[in-house]
Amino acid sequence: MAAFGHVSHGIRGSGVPDGVAALVRATDTPDSKFWILDSDALRNYDKPFLLWKRKAYASLESKIQERLSNFTSFIVLGTAGIGKSFFGYHWIIRLGQMGQEKALYKVGEVVYILNLRSRYVEGGYDVNGQIIRQMLDDPSMWLVIDGQQETPLPGKCRVLLVCSSNKTNYDEFGKGGLCCMLYMSVWSREEIGKFLDDFEPYRTSYRNMNVVDRKEGLDNFDYLGGVPRYVLRATKVNEGKSSAQSAVESFGSSVSKAAKILSGGYVKNVSDCILHIVATEDHSEMTYQFASEALMTELGNQYLRAGAVPVVGFLQETFSCPWVGALWGKLYEPLVHRLLLKGGDFVIKAVYANGSSDPETSVHIGPHIMLEASSAGEFGGKMGTGKYVQPTSEVFPSIDSGMDEDILIQVFKRMDGKHSFEASGLEMVDAALKRPSYRLWSCVPKETFPRTGWQQYKNNNDGDYGSGNAVFGKMRQFVVQVDYEDAR
Repeated sequence: MAAFGHVSHGIRGSGVPDGVAALVRATDTPDSKFWILDSDALRNYDKPFLLWKRKAYASLESKIQERLSNFTSFIVLGTAGIGKSFFGYHWIIRLGQMGQEKALYKVGEVVYILNLRSRYVEGGYDVNGQIIRQMLDDPSMWLVIDGQQETPLPGKCRVLLVCSSNKTNYDEFGKGGLCCMLYMSVWSREEIGKFLDDFEPYRTSYRNMNVVDRKEGLDNFDYLGGVPRYVLRATKVNEGKSSAQSAVESFGSSVSKAAKILSGGYVKNVSDCILHIVATEDHSEMTYQFASEALMTELGNQYLRAGAVPVVGFLQETFSCPWVGALWGKLYEPLVHRLLLKGGDFVIKAVYANGSSDPETSVHIGPHIMLEASSAGEFGGKMGTGKYVQPTSEVFPSIDSGMDEDILIQVFKRMDGKHSFEASGLEMVDAALKRPSYRLWSCVPKETFPRTGWQQYKNNNDGDYGSGNAVFGKMRQFVVQVDYEDAR
């Protein structure tokens, strides 16, 4: 495969980095799955490299085209390291293919004039210089900004800003003019695999990219999440893991910092390692997810090792934080087991399928003996008066523990009625215990006790919710308030 760095392309002006010049002369691989650039404007690569045509780029491109009649500026946000700058490259290349004669590319305070049709670059120019200011006033001109733009720019041109989710990178700029906010997701596991499959025929020619093999790439994803900067580049993997571990330690050392991050606030060197941005299909909205199950488990274990007081503090501070549900549940559930095992007086109410409930009352639970069960048969054999039996693995998909002769326990943070558990999970319990009746306890914190009611399960065949399964006829449902603050 040819390397393009030694061919003259009539670059004019002084101070034009090779990577910027490369943007006007990108070509396709034979299979059209990658752009070929002979250098990188951000200096990640100093030799020719391949830029994957990620489907998200085409999708974002379509969304921008769709909204051009309503907006003049576009901000594309995403987690650090997922290829937002590369989307800027992609957009510049596509502008040339769509017939745009010129575009502007801004890094820091330096602006380059990209002559897309003639394939040469001029610059760099000061953003406030006369030449650039005249071009910024052209409504047909595109300015692509990489990294940040803290203030609105003068002029009538169209603007694409690609940056991380730190508000200081875009907040004031986003308030100026007709600005459309779009979001780019982290890579999925399937995308990591697809990239590696597509890259394989080019691996020998592009060894300088230091791309990991398929197994290592997927293993890296399972720990670090969908950030290709660290997942796909062999020279960056250790840096990514070190950053993630430092972020976990920082997250666990400060409950207030954890609450800020889990509320969507930005903490440098921590936020992007812990929470990743996931965009809706049309890129207009976003949510967060933990980078990986592995990192979320490390976060939880760090608090659990520290003891009940830090755990309770975390639960208090983060209860109302969005995106915390799974981690919150991992920390709350052990406290529920501990409190029920110890015993005491708990607020309880019977609930019914029609949405009604009995008045709240109190139930006294005496101390119990903790037992573990590694199978359904062992679970059934150990259930009995004064015993609290907890599965050591996913023995039942719908039950977290069992108590006494007939009490089945599930633990929730909040529950509005429907969840993804299937009735077959309850059938498994019934087959193991063979009791004539059961009490199903939904254990929730005090904050959600008032609005938690009957839990509906999916029927096994049609997926509808309801009580058509025979096992429901043997089961009464209760909601039990288990206050995590009592664990202090």
